[in-house]
Amino acid sequence: EKALEEASSVGYVDVANYNSPAQVVITGEDDAVKATSDYLLASGVRRVVPLPVSGAFHSKFMENAGKEFASFISDFELNNASIPVITNVDAEVAKAMTDEITLSGKVWPVGGIKEKMLAAYRYGVKTVLLPKRNLQDLDELPDNVRKQMQFIPVEHLDDVLQVALEEAHE
Repeated sequence: EKALEEASSVGYVDVANYNSPAQVVITGEDDAVKATSDYLLASGVRRVVPLPVSGAFHSKFMENAGKEFASFISDFELNNASIPVITNVDAEVAKAMTDEITLSGKVWPVGGIKEKMLAAYRYGVKTVLLPKRNLQDLDELPDNVRKQMQFIPVEHLDDVLQVALEEAHE
């Protein structure tokens, strides 16, 4: 809170997400985020990791877009799903996927692939649907992890559904 207060004189900065007591995501104008990061490092925080994002997500800058979008979709009629719901009733983790899919169905690359894949590996995930543009990030994984997991590159929701529905019919 003190870091945000100090940096607010530089520009807008706010908490986007409290991931855990030891990990907080901040958002805002570049100079204010940088000032907050510098303050945190100077006050003893061990590590600050800038995340390369493509938009001002989770910030006040998205409020107007959110309102416009809500207005836009309010005229749409919602129907029953045309894609069957598939459950994994034994709760065994079979496949996993990163979670950046646009409304038009495009699968966007995400950050933190190494950490996410190591966590998936620890939980027994054998197959991961991965944004195609993140394939290069797999070089950061230990060889034993890469060899024991299958990574399926996807670019669109259609690719995801094909893989998911393919297994459901087996």
